[in-house]
Amino acid sequence: MPCQRTFDMTPLVTAIVTLALGGCAAQVSDAPAPCSPAWNQALEERVGSSDGRGHGPDVGSVEWRGVVEFKLGLRGLPGRPPLASDVWCEDIDRRVMRKDA
Repeated sequence: MPCQRTFDMTPLVTAIVTLALGGCAAQVSDAPAPCSPAWNQALEERVGSSDGRGHGPDVGSVEWRGVVEFKLGLRGLPGRPPLASDVWCEDIDRRVMRKDA
């Protein structure tokens, strides 16, 4: 009778899943926190508040946030969070920064 060998694939599958999920977690944790200077700069690079000649509001200011809302077509919509709030950053983060994630 031939000898049959079995191979338990559980450790291999576990390792692959762990590595895959670990990579996803690293991508999320590398993102700057909403309202942080790094987040503001990343949003500015995506949306752009300049007039094309190097003029524009200071990145991160309430004026800048108003320009971002305008450029995204959100200004004046009912239920918008106040520009000077962390909730505003979280909303924009969901709409723009995490849209591709």
